Amino acid sequence: MKAKKSLGQNFIHDENFLKKLSNSIKSNSKTSLIEIGPGKGALTKYLVKKKYKKIILIEKDYDLL
Repeated sequence: MKAKKSLGQNFIHDENFLKKLSNSIKSNSKTSLIEIGPGKGALTKYLVKKKYKKIILIEKDYDLL
């Protein structure tokens, strides 16, 4: 899928960066997280492995739903 610049999309493909980013986000079983623009789920796949009370994903691009 090609990024839509009109929506300001930039897809992250660097797995090392995604791991570091995920590790920098603190979590516990009482924390809820909102991810705006999860896109293809590159970061989401790391976040779901962590302990959150709830993860809410908000995606504007219907082609990615």
